[in-house]
Amino acid sequence: MTQLKLEPWTVNDRAHWRRLNNDPRVVRHMGDGVVDRDETERLFGKILELAEVPDERFLGLWAVRYDAEAVGMAELKHTVNTAPGEVEIIYALVPDVWGRGVGTQLVQALQDVASGRGFDVLATVHPRNDASPGLLRKTGIRRARAPRRRNVGLRLAARHVARLSSTQPNASRITFSPSSSSPVSSNPSDS
Repeated sequence: MTQLKLEPWTVNDRAHWRRLNNDPRVVRHMGDGVVDRDETERLFGKILELAEVPDERFLGLWAVRYDAEAVGMAELKHTVNTAPGEVEIIYALVPDVWGRGVGTQLVQALQDVASGRGFDVLATVHPRNDASPGLLRKTGIRRARAPRRRNVGLRLAARHVARLSSTQPNASRITFSPSSSSPVSSNPSDS
């Protein structure tokens, strides 16, 4: 069975992180685009540090796996763009999975996690990113107020009412079935 998994980053994910950060197709609409090796390593070190010492800005920071293959990254966090009660969805996927529905499943999963923790979701999109607005609208995220940061062309927000079961909001690993964005398991021992 095909499954989308959000799992904490580990030192074993270094090659996957490099793959994401060094592919211009993946990062062209994110931050500063492709960064040099030193910055890639610094950022990966920060991710590992956040896995050990949680930061209150982050509700989640995950490696994304699809059929056990590392295919992306995802974050839920408070940013300069978010209002009280909101978290921003940030995600990137390798081109191998573009157009296969993985992005839609991922955004739905992130909405469920945020909602289960009592937050509405927000996504900001680079003005030249033509793909993400359609994907976000498919998942119920619609245009809202203007972004608080310059150089962000579109701000989308949604109220998502799906709830996770009471055993899942603090889980660090979350698994989703392909037929729905509902969690199948959040216990690492269940996987």
